[in-house]
Amino acid sequence: MTEISGFTEEEKKQVIAAVQEMGISMDDPMFQLMVILGKHEEFMIEYPAQMQGMIEAWAELIETKLQRTSENAQKMHHAVVTSVLREELKGKLSTSTLPQGKLNLSLWAGAIGAVLAIGALLGSMTTWNVTNLAKTPKNLTSVGHKFLK
Repeated sequence: MTEISGFTEEEKKQVIAAVQEMGISMDDPMFQLMVILGKHEEFMIEYPAQMQGMIEAWAELIETKLQRTSENAQKMHHAVVTSVLREELKGKLSTSTLPQGKLNLSLWAGAIGAVLAIGALLGSMTTWNVTNLAKTPKNLTSVGHKFLK
C-alpha cells in the first residue's frame, strides 16, 4: 500500500478495485509499474493545464515589464528633450540682442513705458483739441466746418 500513498482516498479505492478485478497482487512488480504509469498519466493530464497557467503568468509578467520599460523610456525621453531645449534656449538667449541683467531690463521697460505714455498724452491732447474746436466753431476754417457737419 506504500506505493499508492500519493493518491487520494477515492483514487486508492479505484486502484484497489482495479487490482482486485485484474487479479494482480500489490507486491507484484507489474503493480508497481502500473502505479508509476498511472502517476505519469496523471502528470501528463495536469501538465498542459499547468503549462497554460505558467504561460499566461509569463505573458502577464512580460506585459507588466514592457509597460514599465515603456514608461521609463518616455520619462527619459522627456528628460532628454527638456534638457536639450533648456540648453538651446540658454544659447539663443545669451546670443540674442535682448538686454541682460535686471538693470538693463528695467531701463528697457522704462523706455517702453515712456514711449507709451507719450503716445497716450499725444492722443489725449489731440482729442482735447478736436473737442475744444468743435465747441468754438468760429476758429475753424471753411474746411473744418464742412468736416464737422
